[in-house]
Amino acid sequence: MPTRSYRDLGQEISFRSIKSQRPDYNPQVEICVSVLYHRIIQPTDIVIDGGANAGLHALPIAALLGLTGHLHCFEPIPSIAAGLANNLYRAGLLSRCSIHGQALSDADATTEFFVNEANPALSHIRNKFIDSDSETIAVPTRKIDTVVGEEALAFVKLDLEGADFLAIRGAINTIRRSLPIIVFENSRKWAARCYGYEKEEFFGLFDELDYRIIDLHGRELRSENWEDPDLAFEFLAASCADPRWDELLNLIENFWASMSMHPIIGEWRDCAAAVRDPIAYLQQGGSTPGLAQSSRE
Repeated sequence: MPTRSYRDLGQEISFRSIKSQRPDYNPQVEICVSVLYHRIIQPTDIVIDGGANAGLHALPIAALLGLTGHLHCFEPIPSIAAGLANNLYRAGLLSRCSIHGQALSDADATTEFFVNEANPALSHIRNKFIDSDSETIAVPTRKIDTVVGEEALAFVKLDLEGADFLAIRGAINTIRRSLPIIVFENSRKWAARCYGYEKEEFFGLFDELDYRIIDLHGRELRSENWEDPDLAFEFLAASCADPRWDELLNLIENFWASMSMHPIIGEWRDCAAAVRDPIAYLQQGGSTPGLAQSSRE
């Protein structure tokens, strides 16, 4: 019997209402992202992981690839990039990956990069709202267009602490040619203010590409709800012509519909294990069979 969707069940799909129900909301988002790319990525694909950190998503993505697939990991903090390489090597996956010690952006240049020593995952390209005495390092920036060249790109995962749109802007030729599915973060008004663009430019780019955007609870992002607090900060974008839209939306809705059955994630290692094998994690709580059947086998 088909799984009933979040909307079918009459449940609230707003970001704030769902977040208030889960003390482990952030790990749940990471698991939802994993459910999506386990369905999307095929062994021969070329994939980008921007903001790879220690490899939370890089390791399971690389495991999905075969000998002719490839994962480009971007991690500009040298010590973390070295740790990422070691993690991939220990997992036997390094040969499927390139590790770029650069930040993704919309130009091949050099920039100041703020390193958050207390929480390196929050490090990012420096913007004018960072305190002047904050510690920064100089890092090279690369455009996805430069990295990928003429290769076909299938999937892009970005977690760039506000600079995600810059990376998308630097991939416009690749997106036009390959029509990859993109998962990215965007705090909308604040990110635009930090990195010097307007919402009209944001929507103009996606309109030009004929891409649709939904948050990771299935709500469509449009110009009129740009400041809506009930939209999440994580989004999925894909070509309006992509035949997988209904399937991806159902995966998202069914993931949150079964939220009450998801085991609580209390430790980082539990999150990493769930991201590596999201179906096994969901089945621990007796989650919806429709979700498991819809995910990549």
